[in-house]
Amino acid sequence: MKKFIFISIALIFNLPFINLSSFNSLAFAESPLRVGVILPLTGDAAFWGDNTKKGIELALRDLKEKESNTLLSVRYLDDQCSPKEAVSAFRNLVDIDHVSIIFGPACSSSTAALVPLAEREKVLIVAFSESDQIKTGPYVLRLWVPNGAQGRLLARYAYKQGLQKISILSVQNAFGAALSKAFKEEFIKLGGKIMGHNEYLLDSYSFRSELSKLKASKPDGIFFASYIADGSAIVREIKQLGISAKLLGPSTINSPEFYSAVGNAAEGLVFADLADVTSEEFRARWSKEFGAVYPGIQSGAPLFYDLTTILGRIYRENLQDLSNVQEQLRRLNYSSGVSGGLQFTKSGDLDRQHLLFEIKGGRPKEISK
Repeated sequence: MKKFIFISIALIFNLPFINLSSFNSLAFAESPLRVGVILPLTGDAAFWGDNTKKGIELALRDLKEKESNTLLSVRYLDDQCSPKEAVSAFRNLVDIDHVSIIFGPACSSSTAALVPLAEREKVLIVAFSESDQIKTGPYVLRLWVPNGAQGRLLARYAYKQGLQKISILSVQNAFGAALSKAFKEEFIKLGGKIMGHNEYLLDSYSFRSELSKLKASKPDGIFFASYIADGSAIVREIKQLGISAKLLGPSTINSPEFYSAVGNAAEGLVFADLADVTSEEFRARWSKEFGAVYPGIQSGAPLFYDLTTILGRIYRENLQDLSNVQEQLRRLNYSSGVSGGLQFTKSGDLDRQHLLFEIKGGRPKEISK
């Protein structure tokens, strides 16, 4: 039985490229390895689904150019950021298509619903979700950093900046609950005071009632846990209501769409996110391919480009045995991808650190140092 061993990156790049090709979303081609992808391809969270899919497709196209044989098939299903739809997609991929691995979901609530299924069915999922409520395991890896880390980092920043009283507004789901909990616990531990914590449903589009309540408590700062569309509305309405509190936000807002939607209303907002060390070549290629601004590492595009390439290499070296793919990925040390390299922690999360950014002149500037 052939075992795959990751060696130095210099040696890795001397390996021939794998036989790999893309596949449409309607049916699988004949192939030993089938991969399912569960993403929010429609709805308010489509930013992550659309860009992640594009990153996967670019990798498949590049790999296919090296050799013509089809060794891997990919099928995409839309969960619309719904746990119910995610479970339905999982059952479809596993029971009907017999996939060996699933990329996604991107939404934390969807991922949380799939974790027990993945462990029971022994199907590896590589999620792109943030919530600390998601527990990685033998069949669950996470291509991102748990959001508790950014919540605690922002709490420490706020307290060191002299903000003593903070109000919280968060989306009512696994993502918002875990992020706001981490911020709250760290801020209180440091000696700060939480003036109020309001939650809202994901399909909310106006937050004047919640913000008016928070304004009445006269906080020094407002921390909000949101996605792009709701976060944009929150920031605009804070500006319209004349609330002067310092704004603290999540990594999920860091996107061209957010900056375009809020204009100068987000000036001075501080958020935590991973450093984007994506190669300039990939950024330029993205703009040329899609006629759009590169959406950032937060979109998932460069990370899943690298993951797809790596999975192809694993497949090439394990044509007769793919039973330990999850262990091979867990031991991964890929130091030269378009995203800047991939490696997982012992717990199964992406091994990177959050940094602090402040919006200045409509764009994020790192302020961690």
